[in-house]
Amino acid sequence: MGKSRLLMSKLGAAKYISHLDFMRTARRAFARAEIPLRCSEGFNPHPLMSFALPLSVGQESVCELLDFETAGEMPPDALRRLNAALPEGISAGELYEAGRKPGLLRWLEVEGRLYYDGGIPDGASEALGVFFASGSLVIRLKTKRGEQETDIAPRIRGAAFTDAGGGVIAARAVISAQNPTLNPDAIAAAAGAAGFAPDFAEWRRAEIYDEDMRVFR
Repeated sequence: MGKSRLLMSKLGAAKYISHLDFMRTARRAFARAEIPLRCSEGFNPHPLMSFALPLSVGQESVCELLDFETAGEMPPDALRRLNAALPEGISAGELYEAGRKPGLLRWLEVEGRLYYDGGIPDGASEALGVFFASGSLVIRLKTKRGEQETDIAPRIRGAAFTDAGGGVIAARAVISAQNPTLNPDAIAAAAGAAGFAPDFAEWRRAEIYDEDMRVFR
């Protein structure tokens, strides 16, 4: 059988499931749905399935891509079976034949909420918009070699900030998905560098794109 792809969502309390547990959850869902997965060969075989972009704990998503191979024919009601077997907060929205390789993924659109316990500082949204358009966003970024000063501006295609009320600034940005990856938490860190550090921030993946900003499926 060819490779198939699931478009999945991970919302609510499910965002606290780690990437490895997300994989285990998906494997168990296939088993409960009675859809056998093709396994690798060798001494320690494992199901041939993988997520295109690992999702950080605490972040939601409506555009997770899971590639997998079945050991037989795909049942016509596979999507229904899988959704019935998945826990609350995790769902599969589309099932189709995998086409383009995940390595062609380039950009990730994220939605965020920046929380300010003492209320939004005056002019913060406008100032953040100007700051993120300034052409240089140097922050301390964690790397495999430790923390270092990094200009993340080349990894951000655009960012917008608006007052959402209740001490919340709504953020929306298009950031590098891979090679190099940019965690959206870096946006909150950059807001801190601008003098508007939030007390808390949360993020949701909204869409994924290729190099030409075409929706990736």
